[in-house]
Formats: sequence, structure tokens, C-alpha cells
Amino acid sequence: MGPPDDSSIRETAGASVRRIYESGGNFEIAIERGLATCRVWSRPDVSREDGARFALHNVEALQRLVGEAVTAVGAVVLDLRQAPSSWGSVTQSCLERMLAILESAHRAIAIVCDNEMQREQMRRIQKIHAKTQGMLFDSLDDAEAWALARRPGPLQAAAAPNIDRGGYR
Repeated sequence: MGPPDDSSIRETAGASVRRIYESGGNFEIAIERGLATCRVWSRPDVSREDGARFALHNVEALQRLVGEAVTAVGAVVLDLRQAPSSWGSVTQSCLERMLAILESAHRAIAIVCDNEMQREQMRRIQKIHAKTQGMLFDSLDDAEAWALARRPGPLQAAAAPNIDRGGYR
């Protein structure tokens, strides 16, 4: 499944506005109510190398995101329900860096997994790289509620750490 259609940005009376912050070959980051949702989906039509580049692009986007004021984006939901059940070493490293970036920026990170294989892999990553800010969920609604409740108050933007690109561009 691909990115949402043009109806992904909406504004109605009394409703919040959802804006697309960044999108790549297999991910989209949208912001609404101070919550960034990073949705990742499977792309069986691309090579492993292209998939690794997509993952690096996602890391770079999240790094920029944490440089914004925490009041603009105080928490992140990482929605992996449509992502592959397993991944290669570059994607593994990118997931680790994404969680570490969010942890060091003191952003709550709710990780939504669809199956046990994903859940076990992400549990290991979360315990090492997001032990104080990360939590795993089976339900997107539960993840969003938890993340919204964890958003901090008005603070300055955190300094975004440098990314080790691992030789990929």
C-alpha cells in the first residue's frame, strides 16, 4: 500500500490540520496536533539497496524534525503495520538511529507493530535505544493516545545529533 491520497491534508471547522512533513519511497511523516506520525510500508518492487536509501532518508527527516520546537512536534508515532516483517542490516541500523535520535531529543516514541516478528525486533531496539521515551503498541489508537499524553510543554528545540550515514547517501 502506498501513501495516502490528496485527502491526507484536511481542514474543517474545529478540526486540526494534518500536514505532510516529508515523504519518501516507502514512508510518510505527517504532523497533526503536535504529533508526528511516521508511516512505513512495504515496497517489494524495490531493491534492498533502494530500501536502505529510503530508510536513510527517513532517518534524515526525523533528525530535521527533532530540530523543530518541541511544541510543534512533541511526540512521534512510528507506524510499522504495513512495513515488512523483517529487514536487513542497514534498515536495522536506521531504526536504531531513529529511536536514538528521538530518545536524545526527549520525544516520546510510540511504535506500532503488526506481528510478533516485528514486535520482537522492535522490542530489542526500543530497550537499547529508546528505553525512557519508547513504548510498543498493537493499536494505532492506543499509540496515538499515549504519545499525545506524553507531549512535553513549551521547550526549546533540541539539538539534532549528527547522523552516521554508514557510507550510504
